[in-house]
Amino acid sequence: MICSDVVYAKNKQHKKFASFANTSDEWRDALLTLATDAKLRKSKVTKGLAYVKKERMHAQQSASRLAFYQGMMADKDNLATQRVARVADWRAKR
Repeated sequence: MICSDVVYAKNKQHKKFASFANTSDEWRDALLTLATDAKLRKSKVTKGLAYVKKERMHAQQSASRLAFYQGMMADKDNLATQRVARVADWRAKR
């Protein structure tokens, strides 16, 4: 997998199986490396699939997602206050 580091590089686990590219030269180099190095390509595929099976399946995420949303609902008044303040600040800067 080749992707921009804007989102995916934030998770250190992604570095085990992903290549990161931002410029056209980096994308070219990453594509050429994967196209010409079968061993590396196979290793990254194996590691990527293992990560998805362990970390990204719905069954593994449901409990943490439920806790996340319950926490947001418990803090909804504070979050609404923050949102109103951000919108007011944005409007003031326009």
